[in-house]
Amino acid sequence: MGKIYLTIDTECHNKEIENQYIYGKMPNGDICGIQRILEEGKKSDVKLNFFIDIPEWNRYGEKHIKDMVNMIHSYGQTICFHFHPNYASGDDTRWNLYEYSKEEQTKMIQQGVNDFFRFCGERDVLIFRAGCYGVNLETMDVLSHLGMKCIDLSYNAGNGQGMCHISESEIHTKNVPVKYCNVVIQPNTSYVGFDYLGRRCFFPLNVAQTPYGEFVDFFDRTKLQNVIYTMHSWDFILKWFFDTKKVRLNKRYVRRFHKCIEYARKQGYEFESLNDYEFTPNQRDEMVDLYDTVWGKIKGLVYNYNRFWGVAHFSAKYLAVYLFFFLCLIIFGCGICYITFV
Repeated sequence: MGKIYLTIDTECHNKEIENQYIYGKMPNGDICGIQRILEEGKKSDVKLNFFIDIPEWNRYGEKHIKDMVNMIHSYGQTICFHFHPNYASGDDTRWNLYEYSKEEQTKMIQQGVNDFFRFCGERDVLIFRAGCYGVNLETMDVLSHLGMKCIDLSYNAGNGQGMCHISESEIHTKNVPVKYCNVVIQPNTSYVGFDYLGRRCFFPLNVAQTPYGEFVDFFDRTKLQNVIYTMHSWDFILKWFFDTKKVRLNKRYVRRFHKCIEYARKQGYEFESLNDYEFTPNQRDEMVDLYDTVWGKIKGLVYNYNRFWGVAHFSAKYLAVYLFFFLCLIIFGCGICYITFV
């Protein structure tokens, strides 16, 4: 039986609009933030793993962290250590750990671990993910010298679209766990999600960005024993980049959330807590390519259209990409009609 670890990066990049990042409280009293994720997780009886960005307390205060910790603990769910280094260093020009020297990383991560234990309680195993997946091999060296077992979930095959600075050639894995410097590296499950005109992209399996059909195609083909399924604290919050006040429940993503859980279970997977993670070496590695057939490429047009509709809410750039895909689909449809009827 396979295991899925559903992880939720829980972070607030602007305290003034915290409601759009964390809580999603609506005027009618409904909620669509982390408490909604907790409630939906309870409905489907799944284990959730919240990666709280602990260093944010330096900027937003201790209550900011304690409120989230208390809420998650009240549901009996797992809390892990997320780390955006700019909140520890105070330098908002450097968001990734690989932009810091090994000495700087050592000092910040050790203090961050101490803060994590202070807010979340002592434990024997540290479960870590860097903000933006922005690690390098020096980060693994730092984690290996913390004096405790560490499981890292920062690595993405294909370098995480340029964010992760650890390559497959350095640790020799795509999607299966490996040990490096006594750190267990559990990759964030990735697959080929775009392959057109010589450009090939790897996407992480993600609640908001992986359409249901693509999720089904992935689980119909994968043989992975451990799967990481990611999301963010704001994924059930429907918002637009040009309106920082209004929030609504993204009912579409909530429905997808439950459908994907149900399908994964039918395929023999169970949702587990990272507290119960056990490293199993020498698993069969793979990179599922959903674009290796003509039919896969055709379906991929629809999948990526859906994907970019989801991210179009966050910035004008992504909205422009979505409109580009919309135009491409219209041209493609017109072309099919022309071939059919002329």
